[in-house]
Parts: sequence; structure tokens; C-alpha cells
Amino acid sequence: MPAIQMMITDAGLDALVDAQNAGSETIEIASMALSDTPFVMAPTLEALPGQFKVLEGVSGEVVAENIIHLTAYDVSDDSYDMTGFGLFLTDDTLFAVYSAASEPVLAKAELAFALFSHDIAFLDNAAANISFGNAVFSYPPATETIKGVAKIATTALASAGTDDETIISPLKLKQMLDLYVAVTQKGVADGVASLDATGKVPTGQLPPLESRDTFVVASEAAMLALAASAGDFAVRTDEAKNYVLSAEPATTLGNWVELLTPGAPVSSVNGKVGVVAINSADVGAVPLTRAIGGTGLVTGGGALDANRTVDVAAASNAEALAAAITNKAVVPGNLAQIFAAIGQSVPNTRSVTGSGIATGGGALNVNQVINVPGSSPEEMLAATAGDRAVTPSSLASLPRLLANNGYYQFPGILGDRFIMQWGRATSIPNNFTTVTLPMAFPTQFFGVLASGTSESYNDAQDNWPQPFGYPTNLYNFRVYTPRDSSDVFFFLALGK
Repeated sequence: MPAIQMMITDAGLDALVDAQNAGSETIEIASMALSDTPFVMAPTLEALPGQFKVLEGVSGEVVAENIIHLTAYDVSDDSYDMTGFGLFLTDDTLFAVYSAASEPVLAKAELAFALFSHDIAFLDNAAANISFGNAVFSYPPATETIKGVAKIATTALASAGTDDETIISPLKLKQMLDLYVAVTQKGVADGVASLDATGKVPTGQLPPLESRDTFVVASEAAMLALAASAGDFAVRTDEAKNYVLSAEPATTLGNWVELLTPGAPVSSVNGKVGVVAINSADVGAVPLTRAIGGTGLVTGGGALDANRTVDVAAASNAEALAAAITNKAVVPGNLAQIFAAIGQSVPNTRSVTGSGIATGGGALNVNQVINVPGSSPEEMLAATAGDRAVTPSSLASLPRLLANNGYYQFPGILGDRFIMQWGRATSIPNNFTTVTLPMAFPTQFFGVLASGTSESYNDAQDNWPQPFGYPTNLYNFRVYTPRDSSDVFFFLALGK
């Protein structure tokens, strides 16, 4: 694991200088504070940003001029993620700081024992001037001069010979030696042969080879009379056979073993002799240039210089029911779905027609439409049509004026329209006030109600403004105010 790069604070450097001026060569690290907030490392820091915990159990050891090995532990029940830390001297001076960019340096669970063991590198060669107050435990990396922690190399790592930080155990050393040949066993008797620059065994390490003779004889007697040794060959021209002497003496017929070679019973091929070259026509074969292809539902194929496959794709159940493609075949597996669909189909002779205010329809041999017409605004007001439906749109089309002085026309009955009008007006003191309606009633003004709003009275004869008489036309009415001041009043008029 690479060393953590810490930054010494200005106060830490001052402590180093003060210690040297006072005749002491070292300063003592007493504690390690933890931070859970990433921060920018700066030499001007005097306090650790985001500090949430201090570990007093800190120990360490100098392993190089600018590297110390720091060990700290936490056996509490705390749970946290540490993103940075600071080292404090015995006088609580912040000596050095470190902060990770994002990933935690150490994560501790509630039931876990946290052990922080890292090599820490300083930008200055200050490690030699640092000591630790608690030297009870330390886990520095092992080097050629320091006892410490190291891992054991694997056989592959030991064989590579590139890692100088792991240790090879006796077992791995023996496994390595078993993979190699000792130098004293190369190229010697009872050892192993070596290779020259061309990758071959030198001739000096090869045993002498005995030569093998081949004799041509015309009879068995001539073969048995040969001065042959084991491994020699005899070619018998009298019977077109070859023999090898398996053991001496050559005078024993049983020591000669016939070399079995395939015979050549074929004397001609399709009437051709000698070096025979045949083609597909000679043996009635199909030429490799011949091809097989597909048409219709058949696809695939190709030249017969390799195995070929032709395919007739089967339709899926959905494709068979859709009956929309022409490049796939219906297979028995589709028939159950097709028959089931036919069984659930409606006969063409079945019909759907409308009734009441619904119209249209007909036989199901073609698509049919059922229609329920909606009422128009005129039909809603006339209230005479019996073959229309009232819809939200037709209700919204009724004449209306929704204001302080307004009206609303309700659907009529046998042509009559019930109309409600409302509004407000100001009366004339001790006189008649004529009020014009928001709209004139088409045929009849039923009546009107009026109500004042004043809450004070000047004398006993003061009363609310009241309609005077029955309406005499379709568009206004009169109100009399028996009081000495004007009044705002509301009215509600009904008609058709």
C-alpha cells in the first residue's frame, strides 16, 4: 500500500525548530484526531476541520528519512467513516494533517475494533526528528534493517523475481527449486541434456548411433545368409516384401519380421491407370459448383462445396391468427389456436342494431356503428326533441351570464324556458326606482323579490326598499324606498 502523504503545519515546523534550538533533536506525537469532513490541507491550519474524535493509543516507528509507520487503534462502540486525520504533539500543537478527496480512509462499525496502520510520508525529511510517547505496539513494514510486517510471496511471485517487499517461505523456496534444474546437473551423466544456441542438444551429449543396412535379396536363402545385425532390413524381390531383423542371428528365419504395409489391390479407377485424376463426372457425383436454393416459403441453401440447410419458417400462434404474413407456414401446433379462435368468433349473420335514442348498426359481415346524437344548444332550450342525449357539453351551452347582474336559462318544458335573473341596484330616497333586468324575459315575467342592506334607521317609518306593484312588462320593475336616504338592495327575478 503506498504511503499517505501528510502536510506539516507551520506550527509543526516551529515545534521542530524550537526543539532543536532547545538542544532536543526530536518532538513527540501524543495523539491522533479523526475528521469526517474532507478539507483542503494547508500549512496554516491550527485546528483539524471536522474533528469528531481523538485517539490516545498511538504508536509509531521511523522507517525512512521522510516516512514513519503509524499505528493507532479504537476499541470503543463508536461507528464512523474517517476521511482525514491530524497528528498532535504533547502540547496539543497540530503537527501535521491529511484529508482524502472523497473515499473514507477508515470505516468503523459499532461492533468492530478499528486498527489504523499506515506508512506516512512527509513532504520534508522530518521523520528522523519524530518520536512517539506510546511505543507499546507498532506494525512497520519489514525491511533489510527493520523488523516488521510483511506478506509471504506466492510461488508465481517468487518465480517472477520482481517484488522486493514480500518474503519467500521455506515451502515456497522448495517449490521453486522443484521447478528448476541445478546447474551441476546440466549436460552431465545422470543429469539432463542442455540446448545449444539453435535450440538443439549438442552432439557431444548424444550417444553414438549404429548404422542400419538395407539388403536386396532374391530369395529366403539369400536373406538367411546375410551378415546382418539387429535393425537391418531385407528387401525380397521374389515376393515383393520387406523384412527387419528383430534379433540376431540372421540365420534364424523367426528373427526376421515382415513389415506390414497396406497393399494396393486397385489397379485402375474408372478405366484410368497411372496417376489418376478424376472429376465428379467420372464417379457420377454432383459438382461442388452445383447449388441448392429456396423459393416460396423455402429459404437458405447455397453452393454444395459445404453442408447447406434450407428452412421453411413456422408461423407463431399470433402470426397464424393475424393472417397477415405470406413468408411462413402454418403448422399443426397453430391449428388448436386457430380452431379455438374460430369457435369464439361471432357468425357473420349476427347483427347489432340501436334502440331508443341509439341508431345505426346492422349485420356483422361488415363493421357497424351505433350512434347516440347529443343535443344542440337550440334543442336543449326547446326541450322538444326525444331522440337526443343531454351531454356535459350541451348543458354548458345553455345561455347564462354569471356576474353580479346576471341570468341563467334552464332547459325548457314543451318549449317554455325557465329563466332566473339576479342583480343589485341603488334606490332613490322616498321615491320610485326603476330597475332594468340583465335580459328581457321572452314571454312572461313571473315576479321579483328585493332586499335592502342598510342597518341603521333614521325614524320609525323607515323600511326596506320594496317592489311596487306587479311587473308591467318583460324587462324592468319598480322599487319604492320609504326612507330619507338611498340604499343598496339585491333582487331575484323569475320568468320564462
